[in-house]
Amino acid sequence: MRNFTKHLLMIGSLIAAMLLSLLQPSAGFAKQSAVIKYRYTYLTSVSDKLTIKMVNVNTGTVDILPADPPEGKFLYQVLTSPTGEWLALLFKLPTLDSNKNLIRLVNISSKETRDIILPSGQIGLSADHTWSPDGQYMAFEMQLDQGPINAYIYSIANDTLSPIITNVDYFGYYVWSNDSSQLAISQGRCPNPEECNARIETFDISTHTRKLSLDLAKLSLGYAWQEDVCNLTWSPGMRYVSFAALCDDSMDVAIKGLEEVYVWDTQTDKVSRLTSFTADLLANDKSVIKFAANYQTHWYDAQTLVVGAHWSGTKADPTEKTRIIAYNMANNTSRVLSSDFLYEFAINPVSRQIALKVFSPLIKKAADVPPYDERIVALTNDSGTFKLNTVIDVTGCHFAWSPDGAYLFFNKYTGPDCVIRADKFAFLDKSNNEVKLTLPAEEGEVTPIGWVVSPPSSATK
Repeated sequence: MRNFTKHLLMIGSLIAAMLLSLLQPSAGFAKQSAVIKYRYTYLTSVSDKLTIKMVNVNTGTVDILPADPPEGKFLYQVLTSPTGEWLALLFKLPTLDSNKNLIRLVNISSKETRDIILPSGQIGLSADHTWSPDGQYMAFEMQLDQGPINAYIYSIANDTLSPIITNVDYFGYYVWSNDSSQLAISQGRCPNPEECNARIETFDISTHTRKLSLDLAKLSLGYAWQEDVCNLTWSPGMRYVSFAALCDDSMDVAIKGLEEVYVWDTQTDKVSRLTSFTADLLANDKSVIKFAANYQTHWYDAQTLVVGAHWSGTKADPTEKTRIIAYNMANNTSRVLSSDFLYEFAINPVSRQIALKVFSPLIKKAADVPPYDERIVALTNDSGTFKLNTVIDVTGCHFAWSPDGAYLFFNKYTGPDCVIRADKFAFLDKSNNEVKLTLPAEEGEVTPIGWVVSPPSSATK
């Protein structure tokens, strides 16, 4: 079972439904960019017919990108490469079959289409964190009909699919290094402390060889029934791998152990615990039976990890607690940035400024008062001092910067949890931190996909 945060984000990204009408640009924006380099794509479903649409942020116009499924298959997920050049269309058969999945790649600029031939006998496909940051590789984990799970790497340049790890009984999480040269994978099970074989391993993509391995069973973290770590993140420069331990919220803390954030220094092989929210709570209140903590972890630079924490209260103090903290690995210091929880997080690929959504639990005074105060803020580093500056007060989810850093996409939601149906799409202009365009409602279910390069010629309207 994946952790709460991962479930929330996956559910939000895969089944978020929103109502959109005729797409018209918002009034009041006199400035127009001379050239639009990227368009935002989303998937619509009306009467079970799926259509991929591309938004021109300057004009508010929308083009249609054909996505006809192969005979007998249906489209269930679309993934855009980080550079915006490729779309990966994931198709399934509606019935059980030994070759039920198909991945079709579409190049937006050249209009090239290619199908990735998946191994025979595969019955399941997971596409979390599929694309490498440079858009040259894709990673999948697939379960075969005989039971084992394999991880595969697909090379765009060579058009080849190769196994990188085989015969694993459980995958927890995997994440690419910033330079796309390595992949870190958490794997293994801990059915009980004596049989725990969970570990984090890193793999070289060019040689498909294992480089490093961290035995989680030796860390005395406690154990969870199915996975031990979540929120796996890799620092720029690849020295550190951070993770949150023990992500199954259903277990007693006496069995489970400390639910905290840890950092693995791959140069020294040392693991350090950064947070102490679980430990402090248990130390101050021995009556605590169950404990739920939710973390977001993101590397601001090679030495600085930003952690958003949200944890439950106790009977004595039922108030939910939230915090954003920056940890400096170079000098072993930390600084509280806000008493809020970091909920959404996106790094501008050009300016490196971070846009993030934060929320603070509020004491409800009336039935119509939302339970959280939310806003989009910018995290900046001014001469070594981190600052959180409010950009816009809004409820938003699914942040995504355009590859040129010009626009930030987000959903404007009617509720704080990113699962309630959304009102509209919105695009924040980086040049003035104002909403450039909003798209109010259209019939059908809509799922955000991501940014793609502008096609060389207009598609069908």
